[in-house]
Amino acid sequence: MKHDFHRTIAMFADTGVNLIVDHVIHDAFTREDWQKSLSGYPVMSVGVFCPLNELERREKERGDRRIGQAKEQLEFVHKEEVYDLKVDTFRDGLEGCVEKILQQMQAELE
Repeated sequence: MKHDFHRTIAMFADTGVNLIVDHVIHDAFTREDWQKSLSGYPVMSVGVFCPLNELERREKERGDRRIGQAKEQLEFVHKEEVYDLKVDTFRDGLEGCVEKILQQMQAELE
């Protein structure tokens, strides 16, 4: 079994489209398929963190999430991932996270 999602990302990259992909790596198969599918492509992996109590507050405020999903995902996200950069949306805020990502991108281009 393969993740068509990962192949689609590679297809866009092959046509010169730069993407920002929001993806939860939820198991070993997904992690391995992601790495295999995008090997050789310029990928910057960003771990996006936030404290559970803030995730739960945001989950309720948005109104379009199943309550408890954030807590469930914390059971398996960030367990074995290696990131080029980590950001904290609670501590750093949107602008701070964007600035850190842009700085990392610039550093990788140099």
